[in-house]
Amino acid sequence: MPDFLFTQFSSQTINSNTDLVTTSGRSTKGIASGSYVADSLSNAALRAAHPRFVGQSANGRIFRALPNAGQLTVELGGALGDGTANDQPAIQATIAYAEAVGVRHIVFSAKAYRLHCPVRTSDPAGLASQHFYDGRPLIISTPMVLRSTRHGGTRLVFRHTDGSDRQANWQVVTSPGAGQPMVWRGGGVFIKCPSAEPADYADRPGVTLIDMALDGGIPQGSYFGYPARLGDGDGWDVTDKGIEVESDRYSGDIRLIRSKVTGFRGELIFQAGLGNGELQIRSGVLGDTNGDLFQSCGTNLDIDGLYGYNGFSTFEGWSGRRGRLVNAVFEDCQRTGGLAGGMLSSSADRNAPQRLADGMIPWMSLDAEFRNCGSVYFGSWVRGRVKLTDCSLSLAGEGVYAEGLHDLDLEVISQADKLSAFPAVVLIGSTTPGKQTLSDIRIRLRCCRSEEARGAGRVHLQPVDYRGSIGPNVVIEQSSGEALRSSGPSGNALTAITDNYPCFRANAWRRTTTDWTGIAQDIAATPQIVPRADFMAVFANAAGTWPFTLPAAGIQHGHELTLRNTAGAGVSASLAASGAGASLPANRIVAPGTQIGLRFDAEVGLWREVQPPA
Repeated sequence: MPDFLFTQFSSQTINSNTDLVTTSGRSTKGIASGSYVADSLSNAALRAAHPRFVGQSANGRIFRALPNAGQLTVELGGALGDGTANDQPAIQATIAYAEAVGVRHIVFSAKAYRLHCPVRTSDPAGLASQHFYDGRPLIISTPMVLRSTRHGGTRLVFRHTDGSDRQANWQVVTSPGAGQPMVWRGGGVFIKCPSAEPADYADRPGVTLIDMALDGGIPQGSYFGYPARLGDGDGWDVTDKGIEVESDRYSGDIRLIRSKVTGFRGELIFQAGLGNGELQIRSGVLGDTNGDLFQSCGTNLDIDGLYGYNGFSTFEGWSGRRGRLVNAVFEDCQRTGGLAGGMLSSSADRNAPQRLADGMIPWMSLDAEFRNCGSVYFGSWVRGRVKLTDCSLSLAGEGVYAEGLHDLDLEVISQADKLSAFPAVVLIGSTTPGKQTLSDIRIRLRCCRSEEARGAGRVHLQPVDYRGSIGPNVVIEQSSGEALRSSGPSGNALTAITDNYPCFRANAWRRTTTDWTGIAQDIAATPQIVPRADFMAVFANAAGTWPFTLPAAGIQHGHELTLRNTAGAGVSASLAASGAGASLPANRIVAPGTQIGLRFDAEVGLWREVQPPA
């Protein structure tokens, strides 16, 4: 039988001995040719559901599109890929047909495809149990690969319902749930998930992008509240996620391979709930959003090669089993939302630390760089290396991880460049004494500054700032670099720390000024030293020799402390050889301008002398 166009099926008479025909194109010869088969799946119901892929001959025979090597092209469904026509119906139809016939691989060959957002009528703020699906450009409900065969990749360009810019145009939809109208932009790819766990993990719905770009077309705005404002559409638009997994159901994996998701006002990748699969990225780009670059609540985070930029938050979530975030660079984000090892907590506080089952490794491997990202938050079970430029590493046992933050081992390089007078590391224990929300933390820190910062006099305020209720084994060791002043607590210098003190040992920081603000103690008023830094000052406001004592409770083994007398002439500090918390060769007098070096020995519960006063 000679070739014909798919649109000419109804005019063809195909004899009963022919079960396979080839078209010369869809509607134009040479464009989207394909093979069509008459088999057990080729019936009237399939034709009614998927008319773009199923034809019926003049004599009533039904033929369906035959995948080529397990793949379908979107052109076969009528996509033009010219960057101007609305290809959303054709691409969604291709996905739906692929799911109907068991195909899991869809191919894009053009440079760009334009997708107009369908109309939304249901409640944008509907409860998760309502599961509304209208108004979404692309819906996937099986494991699906979207792959470009074009050199340089393919962009899916998402637009408003009429094809206009989504930044300036959006739908306004009545929301009974919110009690007011809401902005609706529709997002990009929505993963529709089952409520019951599939017997085979391979059947869980998910998406893999290979050499693809999801382009929402909206640069980051300046307002980050949510929901988005009706007046100008700015804000964290929770209706506009790049890849969204249906919440609190069972999903498979999300994978980005040499792919991008940019220009959406909500989370660029969103997972929420206990039943999610893996988030895997290889050479990915995420950028331009008023929400998170990614929110990971999956069973495993596996990122090796990621550039993230212009996010309100870089990330939120948990890394799951074998989790890792390596070869990653983030810049120009407002903050990070927090990323921890382990799994989503089953408690009311979703940020409470929760280990995986016995035998499953909870730690997240980290090798990432952050540039101008505000406070960078990590939670429990994180090990590796982080480089910060104009950012602070915040381990927050109050606020983000109010129920605890434990078991971290981090090498931190903190660089001052455009900013100045900020701490490199901030340890925030609970404001509730006895809660001890930070424990088992080891940090090796190097403070440095760029040549530009050095020339402009920009430098870190202090290496480590800390406060609150701190647990045991919080250690800062083998650290070095420059800062305006020594480490110490923020807030009231004598009450900012409860329960335990961070342990400073084998460090070699250099102060660039003689600023003792916040790390100086009046021993005439408070004789017992509060060892809140590795280097601190003692003074008195009246002449004489003022004795001081050293505590043993809450001090970690090896804690090194240098005390300098910064008082004027005639004011000395004295430490008894015994009975004052120390074991010294002799009583010591610390004259103005001199200092004494001490180290705590936990085996005997006393401080030892490592450097006598001059």
